[in-house]
Amino acid sequence: MLAARRAPAAERPEPGRLILSGGKVLLGTGDDPIELVRVQAAGGRALEAAAWWRGLRTDALDAALPPTQDVRA
Repeated sequence: MLAARRAPAAERPEPGRLILSGGKVLLGTGDDPIELVRVQAAGGRALEAAAWWRGLRTDALDAALPPTQDVRA
């Protein structure tokens, strides 16, 4: 993650869950969600978070993330 900010007025995903809401990638926390603004995957180039989200492959995520970190909306 290269840039993020608190998103107090946004939808509130469960802690640890990523969702796309209103064109924004949100990470649920125990408090206000965090909006991912700019990300860079290992070995990849920096992208706006929404562009990164559109390029995700859920089968790769299933293999890479523990079940408690489900990012599928």
